[in-house]
Amino acid sequence: MTPRAVSLLVGALSLLVAAGCGKKDGSPKTGPGAAAVKTAVIAGVDLPRTVEAVGTLQGWEEVTVSAEVPGVIEKVHVDLGDAVSEGQPLVQISTKELRAAFERAEGAAVRAEAQAEEAARRRARAEELHKRGLISRQDAEGLDADARAANAAVREKKGDLDVARVRLDNATIRAPISGSVRRRNVSAGEFIEDKKPVMVLVSSHPLKLSVQVPERYVAEVRPGQPVEVSVEAIPGRTFSGKVTRVAPAIVVESRAFAVEAEVPNKGGVLKAGSFAKAAIRTRIDRGVSAVPEAAVLTQAGTSKVFVVESGKARARAVETGRRIDGRIEIVKGVKPGERVLVSGHARLSDGDAVEEK
Repeated sequence: MTPRAVSLLVGALSLLVAAGCGKKDGSPKTGPGAAAVKTAVIAGVDLPRTVEAVGTLQGWEEVTVSAEVPGVIEKVHVDLGDAVSEGQPLVQISTKELRAAFERAEGAAVRAEAQAEEAARRRARAEELHKRGLISRQDAEGLDADARAANAAVREKKGDLDVARVRLDNATIRAPISGSVRRRNVSAGEFIEDKKPVMVLVSSHPLKLSVQVPERYVAEVRPGQPVEVSVEAIPGRTFSGKVTRVAPAIVVESRAFAVEAEVPNKGGVLKAGSFAKAAIRTRIDRGVSAVPEAAVLTQAGTSKVFVVESGKARARAVETGRRIDGRIEIVKGVKPGERVLVSGHARLSDGDAVEEK
């Protein structure tokens, strides 16, 4: 190869190298610009202090309804899950024998009254005759005793009539409370003995929520405090109630105490027996520092926010508290009035320049 050819080859290689380097760094470097961010001012807000617990919804009352008289069941008016009102008929027992007994008692009472009226007339006449000296005192007193006995017989027969009337009325078994049928034990056509349970009713409005609250909250929970209740079966919806009872003692085994709350359930949406979560509002803290949830960045268990200082993002380690309505309580690390970054800050470092939109 001639010296001229070598020179041309070296020149071509130099151009290729230069071209390759150019592709590796296609545009000249410029200094980093300010990152566009959005901010929010830290303001004091009122945050409720709540105690959370779980428990079970129960009927405020649960009543086992039993038969008061024996007999054949003619009809069952309600079934499992049906809503009932106080006094509504539940079960009808045959009244054939009971009505016959009532009519016999009624007839006996009428006869006793007639006999008492006749005895009273005889006594009155005997008193008049005794005054005129026509009969002895002993005879007059005998008729007086007959009248008193006849009146006693009237009271007895009327008592028997009242019992027969009650037994006849009891053939219609009625709901002692308003609620719903939790269990049905009988069917039409079967013979039932008295005192046998026929149904279990549970009141559905209001319901009672029973929860166990950790011992550390014993000084905070009191009757009358509001409660927000939620159930898995109705996601996204809460029901308001209030604390009605707080147990006076701690359960040693669980280190917790029992709390009961009343939960209105007029529409019957909630069901007795449901698992429920409760948030008991024990107080409201005023002027608490809180930031939007988007402002808080958490990594390896450590939370931080960025605040704007003289056009730069400054990282602050913070201690967080409660979360409510899209905001997080900041217990320590920032002050009201400071501006925190809520967008555009995920990749920033402490000291980076920022521009607020």
